[in-house]
Amino acid sequence: MNYTSNLMAKTFSLKQQADELQEAVEAGEITAYYQPIFDVRTSEIIGVEALARWQHPRRNLLEPKAFLDVAEQLGLLDAIDDIVFRKALSIIERSKESGVSLPGISVNVSSQRLRDPALVSMLSALDLPLASFTSNYSNRFPSTAPMPR
Repeated sequence: MNYTSNLMAKTFSLKQQADELQEAVEAGEITAYYQPIFDVRTSEIIGVEALARWQHPRRNLLEPKAFLDVAEQLGLLDAIDDIVFRKALSIIERSKESGVSLPGISVNVSSQRLRDPALVSMLSALDLPLASFTSNYSNRFPSTAPMPR
């Protein structure tokens, strides 16, 4: 294959992934998985972290590194954040209904989203139990960008 063929193949693959990701957001294929957070002194679970995952119909469960760069290029990070926040809120409500104590839940938020004035409005509209929620600042760099020193 020559350079032009490689570039065309890469462009086609990126376009296909972009189309699939747009469909995934609309079809409910983006979900949250929960990882326990432990107190290192006591080994007790002190909360959970909500992690975005894409339940891809053909490629199985995808971690964020497989789709967040494309999501950022498409402007879908806000939609994915909203999905994860809503899923996290749902797990808080379900844990209360079942009598299980969930001390706290953490959600990763990109630096881009932290600067978005609509974030506060969206969180307010969700009626979050703020004492149960924390957010982790996640500064992502595109895979093509040089790492800062």
